[in-house]
Amino acid sequence: MNDLDTLKSAERWINEALQTTITDNPLVFLVGSKRDLITDNKIHTKIEQTARIIAKRVNAEFWSVSSLTGYQVEEFFKRIACVAYQMLIKQQLTSPNTSIEKITTKTQLAVNLNLTNNHSSKQKSNDNCCNTV
Repeated sequence: MNDLDTLKSAERWINEALQTTITDNPLVFLVGSKRDLITDNKIHTKIEQTARIIAKRVNAEFWSVSSLTGYQVEEFFKRIACVAYQMLIKQQLTSPNTSIEKITTKTQLAVNLNLTNNHSSKQKSNDNCCNTV
């Protein structure tokens, strides 16, 4: 998160990774780590603006985190779980051999994380993907 050159290389790295994936619609997150190292607000704003632009270009969600302070780490992993869960349910619903009864009897978990996501992200059809109970 504190190195603009690395951030600018991230777009190329993401595009290279997307070329080798076998998934049609992979989940993509651009994560800026070491948020705690940036103490100058002007520099932080510049880096975050650049990161959000790059994330938008590669159709990714941007997250700024700090493992040292724990800033946004738990929320980020909860977001991954929510989006992956939503994707799994959508796949199950569109599978020709899956009925609603099969999904509801297999899926006996309650997810209610109620996270506020103010991050630059993909267009979501349902921003409350984790409000399933």
